[in-house]
Amino acid sequence: MRCLLLLAGLLLASVAHGEAKVTVDVLDAAAAKPGFKFENVPAPSATDAGNVAKLSLVDGRRDRNSPGVATLTDGGTSNTPDDPASSFFFGGDGGRVLVDLGKELDIEQVNSYSWHPSDRSPQVYTLWGAAEGAKGLKLALSDADPSESGWTKIAEVDTRDAADGKQGQTGVSIDGVGKFRYLLLDIQKSDDNSPFGNTFFTEIDIVDGKEYPKAEPLRNVDSMVIDDKYEIFFDTTGAPELRGWVDEKLKPVVREWYPKIVDMLPSEGFDAPTKFTIFFRNDMDGVAYTQGVDVHCAGVWFSRNLDGEAKGAVVHELVHVVQQYRSRRNPGWLVEGLCDYIRWFMYEPQDQRPRVNFTRDNYDGSYRITGSFLNYLVSQKGEEIIPKLNAIMREGKYNDDVWTELTGKTAAELWADFEESSKKS
Repeated sequence: MRCLLLLAGLLLASVAHGEAKVTVDVLDAAAAKPGFKFENVPAPSATDAGNVAKLSLVDGRRDRNSPGVATLTDGGTSNTPDDPASSFFFGGDGGRVLVDLGKELDIEQVNSYSWHPSDRSPQVYTLWGAAEGAKGLKLALSDADPSESGWTKIAEVDTRDAADGKQGQTGVSIDGVGKFRYLLLDIQKSDDNSPFGNTFFTEIDIVDGKEYPKAEPLRNVDSMVIDDKYEIFFDTTGAPELRGWVDEKLKPVVREWYPKIVDMLPSEGFDAPTKFTIFFRNDMDGVAYTQGVDVHCAGVWFSRNLDGEAKGAVVHELVHVVQQYRSRRNPGWLVEGLCDYIRWFMYEPQDQRPRVNFTRDNYDGSYRITGSFLNYLVSQKGEEIIPKLNAIMREGKYNDDVWTELTGKTAAELWADFEESSKKS
Protein backbone atom coordinates (compact mmCIF):
# COMPACT_ATOMS: atom_id res chain seq x y z
CA MET A 1 0.00 0.00 0.00
CA ARG A 2 1.36 3.43 -0.90
CA CYS A 3 -0.06 6.87 -0.23
CA LEU A 4 1.38 10.20 -1.24
CA LEU A 5 0.89 13.44 0.62
CA LEU A 6 1.99 16.88 -0.55
CA LEU A 7 2.55 19.44 2.22
CA ALA A 8 4.03 22.85 1.24
CA GLY A 9 6.91 21.48 -0.74
CA LEU A 10 7.23 18.33 1.38
CA LEU A 11 6.41 15.01 -0.20
CA LEU A 12 5.59 12.14 2.13
CA ALA A 13 5.15 8.48 1.28
CA SER A 14 4.42 5.64 3.66
CA VAL A 15 4.62 2.03 2.54
CA ALA A 16 4.06 -1.15 4.53
CA HIS A 17 6.07 -4.31 3.78
CA GLY A 18 5.00 -7.01 6.20
CA GLU A 19 5.52 -5.66 9.71
CA ALA A 20 8.05 -3.02 8.64
CA LYS A 21 6.67 0.35 7.60
CA VAL A 22 8.60 2.59 5.22
CA THR A 23 8.16 6.35 5.52
CA VAL A 24 9.67 8.67 2.94
CA ASP A 25 10.14 12.44 3.14
CA VAL A 26 11.45 14.46 0.21
CA LEU A 27 12.41 18.12 0.48
CA ASP A 28 12.90 19.97 -2.77
CA ALA A 29 16.04 22.02 -3.43
CA ALA A 30 14.56 25.22 -1.95
CA ALA A 31 13.56 23.57 1.33
CA ALA A 32 16.64 21.35 1.80
CA LYS A 33 19.10 22.58 4.44
CA PRO A 34 21.99 21.05 6.40
CA GLY A 35 20.64 19.06 9.35
CA PHE A 36 18.02 17.11 7.37
CA LYS A 37 14.93 18.40 9.22
CA PHE A 38 12.01 16.35 7.91
CA GLU A 39 8.33 16.33 8.85
CA ASN A 40 7.98 12.57 9.35
CA VAL A 41 11.49 11.07 9.22
CA PRO A 42 13.74 11.51 12.28
CA ALA A 43 16.78 13.73 11.94
CA PRO A 44 20.12 11.89 11.56
CA SER A 45 21.66 10.62 14.79
CA ALA A 46 25.29 10.54 15.89
CA THR A 47 24.62 8.08 18.74
CA ASP A 48 22.82 5.22 17.02
CA ALA A 49 23.97 1.59 16.83
CA GLY A 50 25.66 2.30 13.52
CA ASN A 51 28.58 3.56 15.63
CA VAL A 52 29.43 -0.04 16.59
CA ALA A 53 28.73 -1.59 13.21
CA LYS A 54 31.31 -2.84 10.75
CA LEU A 55 30.48 -2.15 7.12
CA SER A 56 31.86 -3.78 4.01
CA LEU A 57 31.11 -3.99 0.31
CA VAL A 58 30.07 -7.47 -0.79
CA ASP A 59 29.12 -6.52 -4.31
CA GLY A 60 29.71 -3.56 -6.61
CA ARG A 61 32.46 -0.99 -6.47
CA ARG A 62 32.75 2.37 -4.81
CA ASP A 63 33.05 5.36 -7.11
CA ARG A 64 36.61 6.66 -7.10
CA ASN A 65 35.37 10.05 -5.83
CA SER A 66 33.48 8.47 -2.93
CA PRO A 67 34.94 7.98 0.55
CA GLY A 68 34.91 4.53 2.11
CA VAL A 69 31.70 2.76 3.04
CA ALA A 70 32.27 3.58 6.75
CA THR A 71 31.14 7.14 6.02
CA LEU A 72 27.56 5.77 6.00
CA THR A 73 27.55 5.35 9.77
CA ASP A 74 29.97 8.05 10.94
CA GLY A 75 27.23 10.33 12.29
CA GLY A 76 28.07 13.09 9.82
CA THR A 77 25.93 14.31 6.92
CA SER A 78 26.33 16.42 3.80
CA ASN A 79 26.57 20.17 4.22
CA THR A 80 25.74 21.06 0.61
CA PRO A 81 23.49 19.63 -2.12
CA ASP A 82 26.49 18.13 -3.94
CA ASP A 83 28.96 16.90 -1.32
CA PRO A 84 30.78 13.78 -2.55
CA ALA A 85 33.31 13.95 0.30
CA SER A 86 30.49 13.31 2.81
CA SER A 87 28.51 10.80 0.74
CA PHE A 88 28.97 7.17 -0.17
CA PHE A 89 28.05 6.26 -3.74
CA PHE A 90 28.73 3.40 -6.08
CA GLY A 91 30.36 3.44 -9.47
CA GLY A 92 28.74 1.25 -12.11
CA ASP A 93 25.35 -0.28 -11.41
CA GLY A 94 24.90 -0.13 -7.65
CA GLY A 95 25.94 -2.84 -5.22
CA ARG A 96 25.50 -4.38 -1.79
CA VAL A 97 26.62 -3.18 1.64
CA LEU A 98 26.91 -5.63 4.53
CA VAL A 99 26.40 -4.31 8.08
CA ASP A 100 27.65 -6.44 10.99
CA LEU A 101 26.36 -5.16 14.35
CA GLY A 102 28.59 -7.52 16.33
CA LYS A 103 25.64 -9.11 18.09
CA GLU A 104 21.92 -9.45 17.63
CA LEU A 105 20.01 -6.23 18.33
CA ASP A 106 16.31 -5.49 18.49
CA ILE A 107 16.25 -2.86 15.78
CA GLU A 108 13.45 -0.32 15.91
CA GLN A 109 14.38 1.69 12.83
CA VAL A 110 16.79 1.87 9.94
CA ASN A 111 16.93 5.41 8.57
CA SER A 112 18.74 6.50 5.42
CA TYR A 113 19.52 9.98 4.11
CA SER A 114 20.63 11.41 0.78
CA TRP A 115 21.02 14.87 -0.75
CA HIS A 116 21.64 15.88 -4.34
CA PRO A 117 20.06 18.28 -6.84
CA SER A 118 19.51 15.64 -9.51
CA ASP A 119 19.47 11.86 -10.09
CA ARG A 120 21.62 11.07 -7.06
CA SER A 121 18.92 12.06 -4.55
CA PRO A 122 16.32 9.25 -4.85
CA GLN A 123 16.92 6.04 -2.91
CA VAL A 124 16.24 2.59 -4.33
CA TYR A 125 17.25 -0.39 -2.22
CA THR A 126 16.08 -3.57 -0.53
CA LEU A 127 16.88 -4.08 3.16
CA TRP A 128 17.57 -7.64 4.32
CA GLY A 129 18.31 -9.00 7.79
CA ALA A 130 19.91 -12.14 9.20
CA ALA A 131 19.95 -13.40 12.77
CA GLU A 132 22.98 -14.30 14.87
CA GLY A 133 22.86 -18.02 14.16
CA ALA A 134 21.40 -18.04 10.67
CA LYS A 135 22.24 -21.27 8.85
CA GLY A 136 23.87 -21.26 5.46
CA LEU A 137 24.40 -17.50 5.58
CA LYS A 138 26.45 -16.24 2.65
CA LEU A 139 28.01 -12.85 3.26
CA ALA A 140 29.73 -12.43 -0.10
CA LEU A 141 26.55 -12.52 -2.10
CA SER A 142 27.34 -11.08 -5.54
CA ASP A 143 24.26 -11.84 -7.68
CA ALA A 144 22.87 -14.50 -5.36
CA ASP A 145 19.28 -14.27 -4.14
CA PRO A 146 19.55 -13.39 -0.42
CA SER A 147 16.29 -15.21 0.37
CA GLU A 148 17.96 -18.48 -0.64
CA SER A 149 20.89 -18.11 1.77
CA GLY A 150 19.44 -17.28 5.15
CA TRP A 151 18.31 -13.68 4.70
CA THR A 152 14.90 -12.21 5.58
CA LYS A 153 13.54 -9.39 3.46
CA ILE A 154 12.66 -6.47 5.71
CA ALA A 155 11.58 -3.75 3.29
CA GLU A 156 11.81 -2.44 -0.25
CA VAL A 157 12.55 1.24 -0.68
CA ASP A 158 11.93 3.26 -3.83
CA THR A 159 11.50 6.99 -3.33
CA ARG A 160 11.26 7.98 -6.99
CA ASP A 161 7.45 8.15 -7.01
CA ALA A 162 7.40 10.09 -3.75
CA ALA A 163 9.75 12.68 -5.21
CA ASP A 164 7.41 13.25 -8.14
CA GLY A 165 10.31 14.57 -10.19
CA LYS A 166 11.58 16.92 -7.48
CA GLN A 167 15.14 16.40 -6.25
CA GLY A 168 16.78 17.54 -3.05
CA GLN A 169 16.96 15.83 0.33
CA THR A 170 15.53 12.37 0.76
CA GLY A 171 14.92 10.74 4.12
CA VAL A 172 13.69 7.17 4.63
CA SER A 173 12.63 5.59 7.91
CA ILE A 174 11.97 1.83 8.12
CA ASP A 175 10.05 1.10 11.35
CA GLY A 176 9.65 -2.24 13.12
CA VAL A 177 12.75 -3.89 11.65
CA GLY A 178 13.19 -6.74 14.16
CA LYS A 179 16.00 -8.72 15.80
CA PHE A 180 19.04 -9.13 13.59
CA ARG A 181 22.80 -9.17 13.80
CA TYR A 182 23.39 -8.59 10.09
CA LEU A 183 21.79 -6.15 7.71
CA LEU A 184 22.25 -6.12 3.96
CA LEU A 185 21.44 -3.15 1.76
CA ASP A 186 20.98 -4.17 -1.87
CA ILE A 187 21.27 -0.77 -3.55
CA GLN A 188 20.15 -0.08 -7.10
CA LYS A 189 20.71 2.96 -9.31
CA SER A 190 18.00 5.57 -9.26
CA ASP A 191 18.32 6.02 -13.03
CA ASP A 192 19.58 3.12 -15.14
CA ASN A 193 19.99 5.38 -18.16
CA SER A 194 22.25 7.90 -16.47
CA PRO A 195 25.96 7.49 -15.68
CA PHE A 196 25.22 9.65 -12.63
CA GLY A 197 22.33 7.59 -11.30
CA ASN A 198 24.00 6.25 -8.14
CA THR A 199 22.54 7.79 -4.99
CA PHE A 200 24.64 10.03 -2.72
CA PHE A 201 23.91 8.29 0.62
CA THR A 202 25.24 10.55 3.36
CA GLU A 203 24.14 8.60 6.46
CA ILE A 204 22.40 5.41 7.56
CA ASP A 205 21.20 5.15 11.17
CA ILE A 206 20.41 1.92 12.98
CA VAL A 207 18.19 2.65 15.98
CA ASP A 208 17.56 0.20 18.82
CA GLY A 209 16.51 2.68 21.53
CA LYS A 210 19.98 2.90 23.07
CA GLU A 211 22.73 5.46 22.74
CA TYR A 212 26.21 4.56 21.54
CA PRO A 213 29.12 6.96 21.84
CA LYS A 214 30.44 8.20 18.56
CA ALA A 215 33.60 6.33 17.68
CA GLU A 216 36.76 8.24 16.96
CA PRO A 217 37.19 8.54 13.19
CA LEU A 218 39.42 5.85 11.82
CA ARG A 219 42.59 7.03 10.13
CA ASN A 220 42.59 6.05 6.51
CA VAL A 221 46.26 5.19 6.10
CA ASP A 222 48.13 2.48 4.30
CA SER A 223 51.69 2.07 3.11
CA MET A 224 53.74 0.84 0.20
CA VAL A 225 57.22 -0.69 0.37
CA ILE A 226 59.55 -0.13 -2.59
CA ASP A 227 62.54 -2.39 -3.24
CA ASP A 228 62.61 -3.45 0.44
CA LYS A 229 64.13 -0.03 1.13
CA TYR A 230 61.53 2.72 1.07
CA GLU A 231 58.21 2.74 2.92
CA ILE A 232 55.76 5.43 1.88
CA PHE A 233 52.51 6.05 3.74
CA PHE A 234 49.37 7.47 2.12
CA ASP A 235 46.98 9.21 4.53
CA THR A 236 43.59 10.11 3.05
CA THR A 237 41.83 10.55 6.39
CA GLY A 238 41.32 14.23 5.59
CA ALA A 239 40.10 13.57 2.04
CA PRO A 240 38.65 10.04 1.96
CA GLU A 241 37.15 10.54 -1.49
CA LEU A 242 40.70 10.35 -2.92
CA ARG A 243 41.40 6.85 -1.59
CA GLY A 244 40.52 5.10 -4.85
CA TRP A 245 42.56 7.49 -6.99
CA VAL A 246 45.54 7.10 -4.68
CA ASP A 247 45.36 3.30 -4.88
CA GLU A 248 44.75 3.06 -8.61
CA LYS A 249 46.63 5.99 -10.10
CA LEU A 250 49.08 7.59 -7.68
CA LYS A 251 50.78 4.61 -6.08
CA PRO A 252 52.19 3.24 -9.35
CA VAL A 253 53.69 6.67 -10.10
CA VAL A 254 55.27 6.94 -6.65
CA ARG A 255 56.57 3.38 -6.84
CA GLU A 256 58.35 4.13 -10.11
CA TRP A 257 59.47 7.69 -9.59
CA TYR A 258 60.64 7.99 -5.99
CA PRO A 259 63.63 5.65 -6.53
CA LYS A 260 64.32 7.39 -9.85
CA ILE A 261 64.44 10.81 -8.19
CA VAL A 262 66.74 9.46 -5.46
CA ASP A 263 69.12 8.25 -8.18
CA MET A 264 68.96 11.60 -10.00
CA LEU A 265 69.93 13.65 -6.94
CA PRO A 266 72.85 11.97 -5.14
CA SER A 267 75.56 13.66 -3.11
CA GLU A 268 78.44 12.42 -1.01
CA GLY A 269 77.41 11.05 2.37
CA PHE A 270 73.68 11.65 1.77
CA ASP A 271 70.94 9.05 2.14
CA ALA A 272 67.48 9.98 0.92
CA PRO A 273 64.55 9.57 3.33
CA THR A 274 63.40 5.97 3.50
CA LYS A 275 60.09 6.63 5.24
CA PHE A 276 57.60 9.47 4.82
CA THR A 277 53.87 10.19 4.49
CA ILE A 278 51.81 11.83 1.77
CA PHE A 279 48.77 13.49 3.40
CA PHE A 280 45.61 14.55 1.59
CA ARG A 281 43.51 17.14 3.43
CA ASN A 282 40.33 18.99 2.52
CA ASP A 283 41.02 21.66 5.16
CA MET A 284 44.02 22.99 3.24
CA ASP A 285 44.26 25.72 0.61
CA GLY A 286 46.65 25.85 -2.32
CA VAL A 287 48.05 22.75 -4.03
CA ALA A 288 50.80 20.99 -2.06
CA TYR A 289 53.87 21.55 0.08
CA THR A 290 56.57 19.46 1.72
CA GLN A 291 57.40 19.97 5.38
CA GLY A 292 60.40 18.01 6.64
CA VAL A 293 60.01 14.73 4.80
CA ASP A 294 56.21 14.69 4.64
CA VAL A 295 54.07 15.87 1.74
CA HIS A 296 50.77 17.70 2.32
CA CYS A 297 48.25 17.88 -0.54
CA ALA A 298 45.11 20.03 -0.78
CA GLY A 299 42.30 17.54 -1.25
CA VAL A 300 39.91 19.98 -2.92
CA TRP A 301 42.46 20.97 -5.59
CA PHE A 302 43.43 17.35 -6.21
CA SER A 303 39.80 16.27 -6.56
CA ARG A 304 39.40 18.85 -9.32
CA ASN A 305 42.59 17.86 -11.14
CA LEU A 306 42.68 14.05 -11.00
CA ASP A 307 42.73 13.80 -14.79
CA GLY A 308 45.13 16.71 -15.15
CA GLU A 309 48.05 17.85 -13.05
CA ALA A 310 47.44 15.87 -9.84
CA LYS A 311 50.04 13.13 -10.30
CA GLY A 312 52.66 15.55 -11.59
CA ALA A 313 52.12 17.79 -8.56
CA VAL A 314 53.05 14.87 -6.31
CA VAL A 315 56.15 14.12 -8.41
CA HIS A 316 57.21 17.74 -7.83
CA GLU A 317 56.84 17.24 -4.06
CA LEU A 318 58.76 13.95 -4.17
CA VAL A 319 61.72 15.95 -5.43
CA HIS A 320 61.44 18.16 -2.35
CA VAL A 321 61.45 15.05 -0.15
CA VAL A 322 64.73 13.97 -1.74
CA GLN A 323 66.33 17.43 -1.82
CA GLN A 324 66.44 17.95 1.95
CA TYR A 325 68.20 21.30 1.57
CA ARG A 326 68.86 23.07 4.85
CA SER A 327 70.83 26.12 3.78
CA ARG A 328 69.17 29.54 3.55
CA ARG A 329 71.72 30.46 0.88
CA ASN A 330 69.86 28.41 -1.70
CA PRO A 331 67.64 30.57 -3.93
CA GLY A 332 64.02 29.47 -3.86
CA TRP A 333 63.69 29.89 -7.62
CA LEU A 334 66.36 27.25 -8.22
CA VAL A 335 65.00 24.86 -5.58
CA GLU A 336 61.53 24.97 -7.15
CA GLY A 337 62.90 25.06 -10.67
CA LEU A 338 64.81 21.83 -10.16
CA CYS A 339 61.59 20.16 -8.97
CA ASP A 340 59.76 21.38 -12.06
CA TYR A 341 62.60 20.31 -14.35
CA ILE A 342 62.20 16.73 -13.13
CA ARG A 343 58.44 16.95 -13.24
CA TRP A 344 57.90 18.64 -16.61
CA PHE A 345 60.91 17.40 -18.54
CA MET A 346 61.41 13.93 -17.06
CA TYR A 347 57.96 12.79 -15.90
CA GLU A 348 55.26 14.63 -17.88
CA PRO A 349 54.56 13.83 -21.57
CA GLN A 350 56.64 15.85 -24.02
CA ASP A 351 53.60 17.60 -25.46
CA GLN A 352 52.84 19.03 -22.00
CA ARG A 353 56.21 20.72 -21.55
CA PRO A 354 56.03 24.43 -20.70
CA ARG A 355 57.16 27.17 -23.06
CA VAL A 356 59.12 30.27 -22.09
CA ASN A 357 58.10 33.80 -23.03
CA PHE A 358 61.45 35.58 -23.35
CA THR A 359 59.83 39.01 -23.47
CA ARG A 360 58.86 38.74 -19.81
CA ASP A 361 60.54 35.65 -18.31
CA ASN A 362 64.01 35.24 -16.82
CA TYR A 363 66.06 32.29 -15.60
CA ASP A 364 65.11 33.07 -11.99
CA GLY A 365 61.37 32.99 -12.72
CA SER A 366 61.10 29.77 -10.64
CA TYR A 367 58.98 26.66 -11.26
CA ARG A 368 58.35 25.97 -14.97
CA ILE A 369 60.47 28.86 -16.21
CA THR A 370 63.57 27.81 -14.28
CA GLY A 371 62.75 24.19 -15.08
CA SER A 372 62.86 25.08 -18.79
CA PHE A 373 66.19 26.87 -18.24
CA LEU A 374 67.64 23.77 -16.57
CA ASN A 375 66.37 21.61 -19.40
CA TYR A 376 68.26 23.83 -21.86
CA LEU A 377 71.43 23.52 -19.77
CA VAL A 378 71.11 19.73 -19.76
CA SER A 379 70.81 19.76 -23.56
CA GLN A 380 74.01 21.82 -23.79
CA LYS A 381 76.13 20.65 -20.85
CA GLY A 382 74.86 17.13 -20.20
CA GLU A 383 72.72 15.52 -17.50
CA GLU A 384 75.49 15.70 -14.89
CA ILE A 385 74.81 19.40 -14.32
CA ILE A 386 71.64 18.53 -12.36
CA PRO A 387 73.29 16.35 -9.67
CA LYS A 388 76.10 18.91 -9.45
CA LEU A 389 73.68 21.76 -8.74
CA ASN A 390 71.81 19.53 -6.31
CA ALA A 391 74.96 18.62 -4.38
CA ILE A 392 76.01 22.27 -4.16
CA MET A 393 72.67 23.28 -2.69
CA ARG A 394 72.46 20.29 -0.37
CA GLU A 395 75.89 21.15 1.02
CA GLY A 396 74.96 24.82 1.43
CA LYS A 397 77.64 26.07 -0.98
CA TYR A 398 75.51 27.91 -3.51
CA ASN A 399 76.50 31.38 -4.75
CA ASP A 400 76.07 33.18 -8.05
CA ASP A 401 79.50 32.06 -9.21
CA VAL A 402 78.50 28.39 -9.46
CA TRP A 403 77.17 28.93 -12.98
CA THR A 404 80.55 30.15 -14.21
CA GLU A 405 82.31 27.35 -12.36
CA LEU A 406 80.07 24.69 -13.91
CA THR A 407 79.60 26.12 -17.41
CA GLY A 408 82.07 28.95 -17.98
CA LYS A 409 79.22 31.47 -18.25
CA THR A 410 77.02 33.44 -15.89
CA ALA A 411 73.38 32.56 -15.47
CA ALA A 412 72.41 35.70 -17.43
CA GLU A 413 74.69 34.70 -20.31
CA LEU A 414 73.28 31.19 -20.34
CA TRP A 415 69.75 32.60 -20.43
CA ALA A 416 70.72 34.76 -23.40
CA ASP A 417 72.06 31.68 -25.15
CA PHE A 418 68.79 29.90 -24.39
CA GLU A 419 66.81 32.74 -25.94
CA GLU A 420 69.02 32.78 -29.02
CA SER A 421 68.71 29.01 -29.49
CA SER A 422 64.93 29.23 -29.25
CA LYS A 423 64.87 31.54 -32.26
CA LYS A 424 66.59 28.89 -34.36
CA SER A 425 64.32 26.02 -33.36
